[in-house]
Amino acid sequence: MSSEPLKTPVPFLANLEQLRHYRAGEREIDLLAEILNDEIAKAAEERTGRGAEEILAVCRLVIGDFQYLASWSVLWPSRFAKAEDQFTVRLLLLLAWWYSTPPNRDTETNRALESVSAEIERFRLNRKLEGERRRRQAGGRGAAISDNRTANRQAVLRDWSALIQKPKRDRAAIIAERLGITAGQVRRLVKKAGLR
Repeated sequence: MSSEPLKTPVPFLANLEQLRHYRAGEREIDLLAEILNDEIAKAAEERTGRGAEEILAVCRLVIGDFQYLASWSVLWPSRFAKAEDQFTVRLLLLLAWWYSTPPNRDTETNRALESVSAEIERFRLNRKLEGERRRRQAGGRGAAISDNRTANRQAVLRDWSALIQKPKRDRAAIIAERLGITAGQVRRLVKKAGLR
């Protein structure tokens, strides 16, 4: 642990105009568009019910000690967002800070950029894993197959009754061609329904 006192916290307010017209050598890049299209911005919008651009314009990231990312906090006007939204809002502000802070020779800043980058990647990985978990719980690919089978069963039974004037063998072939399944599958579905 260093014997140096902690630096005075510095509020960071994202300069939206500067992010819109960021100069990288000869090119001008719209970093704000990159930030707004990021999944972190979408998560912050979902949590707070406010636009990411509004969050960036109103909220401030209070930069504490560069060595301790946990000392960085968020300030916003009262009733702007709930306390439980602080994590995603803080992450969005960290993303804006990360985009707007060019790497330089200051090793402290570079270490802070690496820490912020690691926190952003950890959030993205957790969000991806959470999506995978939800998909598995909902049935994932199996649920889609089950929905497709149910739709096919309903279509077969509906069409079987509608084609009552045709011979049974022809009905199965006609329905199979319409639905993109085999005539044998149509006959099995009709048999299970007790129509054959």
